[in-house]
Amino acid sequence: MSNQADRNLALIDDLYDAYRRADLLWLQRHTAPDVVLEVAGSSRISGLYRGMGASLAFGASAEFQFVPGTLVVEEITGDDDHVRTVTRINVRGLGLAEREMRILQEYRFDDEGRISRVAAEDQDGFDEWIGRGRPVRKSPPPPRT
Repeated sequence: MSNQADRNLALIDDLYDAYRRADLLWLQRHTAPDVVLEVAGSSRISGLYRGMGASLAFGASAEFQFVPGTLVVEEITGDDDHVRTVTRINVRGLGLAEREMRILQEYRFDDEGRISRVAAEDQDGFDEWIGRGRPVRKSPPPPRT
């Protein structure tokens, strides 16, 4: 394995440690300002999130939240160009029961060694939970007449 591959793997390992600590300063220093987060699938949160602000807002969504202390890295592999991970993490959602999710991600890097692209692969379980879960009632039901 090359020195660059070792640096990439160490960066993603450090990313997960920073995430568990909620260290936003670390995330800002090691993520490109024009980072792209790609959430595959067919749920209502699928799509592209461009820029650090949009990516951080995705992670801090009011609709659902990842529970950082539950993050477990099952697998991490990579080379000079990318790192792929398989993780487990609990997710809480408004009106939905907390649930453990398995997430497959691929990370890419810019010329300065910062994270420039994160792609979360399509996962039916997550799509079903967030997209087809029991709808959240935003206001009380109207009175019956």
